[in-house]
Amino acid sequence: MKKTVSLDVCYSFAGCYGEPQKLYLGPDCRDQSTIIHELYHVLGFLHEHTRNVKDQHINYQNIIPDYLWESMVNNTVPIPEVPEELIFEGDLIIPTLGRNGLKFGKIWNRGIVPYVFDRYSDRRFQEQVRYGMETINRLTKGCIRFVPKTYQRDFLVITSYASHCVSVPGRYGGPHYIYLGPECRQPATILHELYHSLGFVHEQSRTDRDRYITVLYQNIVYTRRSQFDINRDTTTYGVPYDYESIVHYRQYDFSGNGRPTIITKDRRYQNIIGNAQTLSEKDILKIQRRYKCHGNQIPFQNEINYGT
Repeated sequence: MKKTVSLDVCYSFAGCYGEPQKLYLGPDCRDQSTIIHELYHVLGFLHEHTRNVKDQHINYQNIIPDYLWESMVNNTVPIPEVPEELIFEGDLIIPTLGRNGLKFGKIWNRGIVPYVFDRYSDRRFQEQVRYGMETINRLTKGCIRFVPKTYQRDFLVITSYASHCVSVPGRYGGPHYIYLGPECRQPATILHELYHSLGFVHEQSRTDRDRYITVLYQNIVYTRRSQFDINRDTTTYGVPYDYESIVHYRQYDFSGNGRPTIITKDRRYQNIIGNAQTLSEKDILKIQRRYKCHGNQIPFQNEINYGT
């Protein structure tokens, strides 16, 4: 059932986001404690029961299934914008170990990826994302299944409340955010971010990339040059370099002077890189090898699941 924000709710933004922020206090929200509760959120605080140490102090039971994930992460407030310094390779958020250590996510168990949409995701947006999920399910012959979240502790939170196109690569534990702002609604972009969520980084960051492309650092915006570095914490799964990958940069990405930032050594692919509209055969092969499956024809689950 579709759930929408109305004036009959008690609802607030957490903290300052640099734009007008509404505070909803419906007819049932006029008592002093509720008003103080919502004003406290305005100061930047979430619910106490969503703290990362909550399991040491409280247990949950008898919760309506649609509201189970509220016991793990507060979704009654906007998901905050991603600070630029946390974005890696242009559209990835990588959890860090210490200052320099990186770790990459585990696989989703049995290829099952639970998800929810936040309350800002309208029906059209959800349909666009679900089409991308269905495409991956179909192309991998059921190897990957995106399913509405029920009881799972690890899951995707998909939000349109963003200006970036950003994802977390792989499974780390808890909620994993995919940010798809207004400029991120194209089918290829949605597939790109969903593919990252399965644990894959950009193709041009492979350790063997210098055999296939030349990165022209002198043409890259200075603050973005690190986004083109080789990532030595990845694996190719024995799959050859893929100019047609859904996660390859375009030839002019992050250019500071209008000149190419990437030149393909096989010039036939110069105008092809970064323009994929769907997963390539090699993208699919990497999924099969990472998830150790060759497809089991399990259908995509297309239930509508509105955020609460």
